[in-house]
Amino acid sequence: MDQLHHEPILLRVGDTLHLQIPTALEKGRFNSRLIGFMEGRSLIITTPTIGGKVMIVREGQVFNVRTLSGSDIYAFTTTVLKTNTQPYPYLHLKYPSEIEVARARNSLRVAVNLPTSVLNTNPKADKAPKSGVIKDISATGALVECDKPLGEPNDLLLMSLDIRIGGVPKKLKAPSVIRNVRVLDEDLSELTLYRVGVQFQIVDPNDVLALHGYVFQQIAMNGQTRF
Repeated sequence: MDQLHHEPILLRVGDTLHLQIPTALEKGRFNSRLIGFMEGRSLIITTPTIGGKVMIVREGQVFNVRTLSGSDIYAFTTTVLKTNTQPYPYLHLKYPSEIEVARARNSLRVAVNLPTSVLNTNPKADKAPKSGVIKDISATGALVECDKPLGEPNDLLLMSLDIRIGGVPKKLKAPSVIRNVRVLDEDLSELTLYRVGVQFQIVDPNDVLALHGYVFQQIAMNGQTRF
């Protein structure tokens, strides 16, 4: 990311924010939503929940925040200025004086561990779906790892995957084409793994939007990108 100083954050009301406590990284990230903000003063966000219960947050708590807004990924550190419970739980966060921002591009891939079911749609192919795991994903393609062959380069696939965007589940059907296949022999376990690079060929605009949202959300959450 490129570090910027005293730049306005071009956030939008409703953006999902991913909060992490710097001194307790093992507790993971907590999701919140932006309610509003006043530049230079504060950000107003919903109080995160854990297991359906409102998280106990004390004034002065420090959070690392990452979020995707539009095509930009923002990262900054902030402090809780005020906690409120009425008319609903929300927080005032100190408006950050320093932020990091990066432009999310279609070519960026992010590491995931996402199960998928894959069907080779070629007429002569085995019609039984095969299970695999997506190891990294971008808005245009993915790397799939499985213990059975999915096909040959240029074969057409139909991939099914369950994703969550802003906490909302979405079942995505992704037509794809195989671009490359790599076979890995694990001598010690006598297991053969297939790593298959696929290019998405999604035409439904709602599914395209969902895929972009999922990928950029993962980038905003963990920042582990590849080119």
